[in-house]
Amino acid sequence: MRIESIVNALEENTYVLDVGPDVLILDPGSNTQALMRTLETIGKAPTAVLLTHGHIDHISGLNRLLQVHDVPVWIHEADAPMLHDPALNLSKQLGNHFKVSETADIRTFNEDTVLDIGLLRVTVFTTPGHTPGGVCYALEGVVFSGDTLFKRSVGRTDLPGGSVRALQRSLRKLMRALPPDTKVLPGHGPSTMLRNEQRDNPYLI
Repeated sequence: MRIESIVNALEENTYVLDVGPDVLILDPGSNTQALMRTLETIGKAPTAVLLTHGHIDHISGLNRLLQVHDVPVWIHEADAPMLHDPALNLSKQLGNHFKVSETADIRTFNEDTVLDIGLLRVTVFTTPGHTPGGVCYALEGVVFSGDTLFKRSVGRTDLPGGSVRALQRSLRKLMRALPPDTKVLPGHGPSTMLRNEQRDNPYLI
């Protein structure tokens, strides 16, 4: 599995997974030029987009991507309204009133599940706390933790829909469900290993 990371405005990470015939894009942010160059280098069209949650920094490149590649977009149903509401996705507060195109193929889930996408099986962990519909995606020894878990930190809970207690429950769920040698690729900042967070992250100790 080849994983490319793209850093966007607000230091948000977009990830491009190249696995066999399939390419997944996680959280397409504002740096769409870099994303398109990465896809051109890989030489394959994306199979799907996975969103860890609905905040603007994680979805701002979605319309540009879908203009070129008409692929399904997966998000938890609790965060799906954020895609079309600038107040909910926080773009209104930044002055750009972003909405995802009404023609986008939005697909939702509402609980822990497994998504069969192309030849890939992606395990979904619902991890509310940063947003009501925040999720993490796991496959092949890697978890894409969005704004749930960062290196030595966690996502904010002071934004609309945030909850300290919900985030604590979500973190405990990840610690129980995933082995310590899982690589963590967060929505912001550098990668880490789950065992390192179990040892060093003050929110998990």
